[in-house]
Amino acid sequence: MFDSLLSAGSVPLLERQAVWGEVRHNVLAGNLANIDTPGYRPRDLDPKAFQEALRQSAAANVPGAGESRYSPPHDPLAGGVPEDLLTATDRPGGDLTFHDGSARSVEREVLTLTRNSMQRQAAIQLMGAQMAMLQAAITERA
Repeated sequence: MFDSLLSAGSVPLLERQAVWGEVRHNVLAGNLANIDTPGYRPRDLDPKAFQEALRQSAAANVPGAGESRYSPPHDPLAGGVPEDLLTATDRPGGDLTFHDGSARSVEREVLTLTRNSMQRQAAIQLMGAQMAMLQAAITERA
């Protein structure tokens, strides 16, 4: 009974956003930790690919959305976040290149880390709010 309540709506999508954000946070923290390592290349997950997968997953879970009579909508996040979206790759270089060929920027790394942290925190807060509404409905409180 509770499984159907927790697997409906936006809770699964928010959960996947939080998981992806946590993995990305670890990758970005590694970039910051290795900022002065000679030859180190910053790594990142692909936010555009994840957002597209999240969009497709949301469309696949809306009744009647994107359905055709030939094929049902594809849910790329069914069963969790696929491994290819959790695999870090080298990030393309920036504008400034150092003598060792690396393109590093503390400001860019901190900005990316902060933005990712805020997006993850928003997903967690939204899940908390939905759980509070569910708890209020179960206990019949307004």
